Amino acid sequence: MNYSVYLIDAVPLVILLAAVLICKHKGFAAIVMSVIAVCVCMGFASQYASVFAQAAVTNIIHPKFVNYISEKLISGLANGQTALGSILPQALVSYSGMGADDTVKTEIINSISEKIAAGAEKSAIIPFLTSFMFVLTYVVAKLISRIFIKVSDLLLKLPVIEKLNGGLGAALGVILGAVLALLSIMVIVSVSRFTPQSQFGLLVAQTKIVNPLYEKIIASI
Repeated sequence: MNYSVYLIDAVPLVILLAAVLICKHKGFAAIVMSVIAVCVCMGFASQYASVFAQAAVTNIIHPKFVNYISEKLISGLANGQTALGSILPQALVSYSGMGADDTVKTEIINSISEKIAAGAEKSAIIPFLTSFMFVLTYVVAKLISRIFIKVSDLLLKLPVIEKLNGGLGAALGVILGAVLALLSIMVIVSVSRFTPQSQFGLLVAQTKIVNPLYEKIIASI
């Protein structure tokens, strides 16, 4: 197995460790406020992220995507190209259920376009949009927590409180680190699904931690 696979698998673990160290430095109160904001916002995202992604694909992306593929196929035929692989990128061909050397005919253009769009949306676009919603929600949560941290900052500088604050912060860093690690997994796999035949896509598919956890996360949403 390529050692790059192990490096990809190590990403969420490194993020988890870094979060613990950083949170120890930041302290308990700041992390509590951050975790509360993140948990509330992530709870909201878990309920509505996939719904938003599906709605965006159905109402906005799908019609334009199908039209784009159809135009590419029509343009290819007009230029004398008949093999599907000579008209469309391999990443799209893989969703068509056809081979790269299969002949494209005018009467099946709509069928091919719909099949490719549906496959790409299910495997890559919807998961990517769902992951993006989680990332966006996390950013909003962090911004909200910063406001409360600034307000309480003066009290937390007292010696005894500051020491206790650091120890408890490390413990809570485990929770925040786990959230960030899961987010990193969603982003890594979602990006790889856009180019499944690329070296990065193939490496992610071989991971023992990142890819299996991603499947479990998506299944639970």
